[in-house]
Amino acid sequence: MSTPFWGRHSLTIGQKLRKGMVRLTVKSVQIYCFVLALTISASLGLAVRETHAQDNVHAAAESAEHATTHTAEQSKNNSAEHTHPNKGHAAGYHREFKNAKRWVKVFDDPARDKWQMPSQVVEALHVQPKDIVADIGAGTGYFSFRIAKAQPKSKIYAADVEKDMLSFLAEEAKRQRTKNVVPYEIKTSKPELPEKVNLVLIVDTFHHIDDRVQYFKDLQSSLTPDARLVIVDFTKESPVGPPKDHRIDKYEVISELKESGYSLSNDKKFLPYQYYLEFRKTGEHTRK
Repeated sequence: MSTPFWGRHSLTIGQKLRKGMVRLTVKSVQIYCFVLALTISASLGLAVRETHAQDNVHAAAESAEHATTHTAEQSKNNSAEHTHPNKGHAAGYHREFKNAKRWVKVFDDPARDKWQMPSQVVEALHVQPKDIVADIGAGTGYFSFRIAKAQPKSKIYAADVEKDMLSFLAEEAKRQRTKNVVPYEIKTSKPELPEKVNLVLIVDTFHHIDDRVQYFKDLQSSLTPDARLVIVDFTKESPVGPPKDHRIDKYEVISELKESGYSLSNDKKFLPYQYYLEFRKTGEHTRK
């Protein structure tokens, strides 16, 4: 039996409707999945951005904390370096300098002249005829003999604590025919000189002295009223010199000597690795 026309037609329409609904459903699912994927992606991106933002905030906070801590520690160190109440009364940096013939190769090495600039230092000292000079920590006489030759009418006490150095100085004074260089053994605890002097020179030795505040108080009894005290020593930044933790900042030197009864009269800046500080007894008239 054949299907009526309307039956065939209605069946065809029904089939089409079912197929259309299926396609529509599939499409709807695809759209839904796409939207869902976008939503998830956006949420994840937001979460990642929030995580990065939080990480950046934490990193910034941590960096700021480190910077603050470093600044505080640096400030503390600087403050301690410049105002340490006991530093000037502490023990110095001790080292033996026996065997002068060995040390002469170090102290009198021509390479030292490039940064020690001995001629400029001697010129800056302005030693006058008949001046009496104490070169404390003279060593092998690096400066004593130069001063003696620059001003033959002056007298230089080449003072040191090492007996071997003093023997070497005596021999060297004869060899160089510098009768105005007088080796002198000075005590480590109390700097008593054989007579009052116009100038005390201490080069690369200040950091070796024990209880410096008391030491330089005691030194005043060996100074004429217009005497000058010149300290030359290594800066913290110098590529040569003693271990950095034994170097003494020039402001600490000024502070310690102020406590000992001295006033800074000159701060000459011509040495590449060292400071050159000149002091006088506080209250004394300056020398013209």
